[in-house]
Amino acid sequence: MKSRTPAPTRNNPDALVAAGFERHRAGDIAGAAPLYARALKLRPDHPDALHLSGLVDRAHGDHDAALKKIARACALVPGNAHFEANRAAALISVGRPAEALVAASRAIEILPGHAAAHANRAAALNALDRPDDAAESYRRAIALDPASADALNNLANLEQRRGNLDAAIDLYLKALAAAPGHPHVHSNYGTAIYALHVAGRRDEAAARARDWLAAYPDSPTARHWAAALAGAAAPARAEDGYVRGAFDLFAATFDATLASVGYSAPEGIRAMLEAQWGKPEPRFAILDAGCGTGLAGLVLRPWAKRLEGVDLSQGMLQRALDRAIYDELRVGELVADLSAHRKSYDLIVAADVFCYFGVIDEALAAARAALRGSGHIVFSTETMLPEETGDWVVRPSGRYAHSRAYVERAVAAAGLTALQWRVESPRAEDGKPIPGLIVLAAG
Repeated sequence: MKSRTPAPTRNNPDALVAAGFERHRAGDIAGAAPLYARALKLRPDHPDALHLSGLVDRAHGDHDAALKKIARACALVPGNAHFEANRAAALISVGRPAEALVAASRAIEILPGHAAAHANRAAALNALDRPDDAAESYRRAIALDPASADALNNLANLEQRRGNLDAAIDLYLKALAAAPGHPHVHSNYGTAIYALHVAGRRDEAAARARDWLAAYPDSPTARHWAAALAGAAAPARAEDGYVRGAFDLFAATFDATLASVGYSAPEGIRAMLEAQWGKPEPRFAILDAGCGTGLAGLVLRPWAKRLEGVDLSQGMLQRALDRAIYDELRVGELVADLSAHRKSYDLIVAADVFCYFGVIDEALAAARAALRGSGHIVFSTETMLPEETGDWVVRPSGRYAHSRAYVERAVAAAGLTALQWRVESPRAEDGKPIPGLIVLAAG
């Protein structure tokens, strides 16, 4: 039977907020949200309802709505340290760090022992490129709340950017101990031990990956990096939990990072499409499979009558949405999404996607089934080096590479006919071009 809010509570804003807060504190945000909304309908200027509803909005990624509500709560109740601290967090989320610094500092003046206010002050200082001051504020937050995984994680990120890799690793381990299931900490720790590998400390990186997997066997990120760095059994494809966690975290810096490594797959795809069809014109129903932030979508839009995108990462999709080039964006696992859209597309593009797959047969077969008639697919891969053996490998970078012979077999097995093979490096690693392929095939 569906539970209902007791009658005495339904028309009492204070009781609604109290009931919502109990659910909120227990992690039931979906259950808390309608109670806060009902309280605000009854009393639009209820400060606690505004504040807590704003926190719900932040959890859902609607930072503008969150800031509006929390700022209103601050105006209604000046001098509330909790409101000001969360206002600072909302300001950081919308890219206003100078104002966030003021709000966080105000919260600390009101309540010097407010750990979250110190952490938010640190985040604002970091965004303002004051790393020494930020580190000091993070340390103060940790001193006040030693089990704050977020503060430990953020200080670790700061130390890693400053080149203090050992200090960062120590902090990530403390953060994992405080919050064993925290996906961002696992993702960042993986990046840190890969940095050990790149720095030439390969045995240490492998040992840390093995220890990590032994301590956290349920972590898809630990499993992935143990395969990449320590020779553990490699999954046939990167697990959804690893991909989602990594790219939700990576979304804000994704475009800049790819630019720094010379990412060129979209340009290679553009050249391939023009070689096949000439000048772009809106002629195809296109799926940008694994669309990320929409870098390939920028190339595909001139060819599209309709352009759709799918990705596992909500954070990446938000960046793609901001580009305003897609007719539809959705969260989904690639093979399942393709299987749900049979005979829907004239062109499917998977740019820098199969570097997270070892076995590509199922994905190519699903793509073939999602094509209309003799539609086309374009995809990129990284190519194995002569010393690498088998059909595919997962490299220390965590990315998969394939042999050309295997790609050729997989294309044919899916019922596709390869029309163009473009040998092209999709990016660099450690300053060296990574060999790769871009393939155009027809159904």
